[in-house]
Amino acid sequence: ARTVASKGGRVIALNRSSERSARALEMISEGRSGGHGGSGPPPIHVECDLTSFASVRNACREVRELTKDDGGIDVLCCNAGVMLQPDTATVDGYDLTASTNMLSHFLIVKELFPHLQIASKRSGESRVVTMSSASGYGGPPFDARFFERRGGALGGDDTQSSYARYH
Repeated sequence: ARTVASKGGRVIALNRSSERSARALEMISEGRSGGHGGSGPPPIHVECDLTSFASVRNACREVRELTKDDGGIDVLCCNAGVMLQPDTATVDGYDLTASTNMLSHFLIVKELFPHLQIASKRSGESRVVTMSSASGYGGPPFDARFFERRGGALGGDDTQSSYARYH
């Protein structure tokens, strides 16, 4: 995000409001136009809680509104994840880890895909970048039950059970 801002690109960050997200926006803002606080647009914070599909949809609605006159979205970067979380259900009934690490990212892509297509028609390309941890190279095998509405009933909070839910 800092590199995009330093080259004059627009950064819209979907986060929960927190001191950490405020610091991140400050760092991105300081990096605009080579660290001179120059001509690039300031980063924008859009409230988004990945444990709530309603929050994700609301955030995407706001992003679509923010970008409607910009020629679409050139790059959508999904870069959020949690690990070793308690066996807790989200408001939608899914496992907290699955919702945060994957399900909400899929929903964001689905909701913003038309704006990626707009950018692609304008410039010839757009892209979705999905970040992952090293578990992508050797995490637990896929288990479909972790993607069902069974959050809070998936094996407990001990480290081994929590790691099994981590994808």
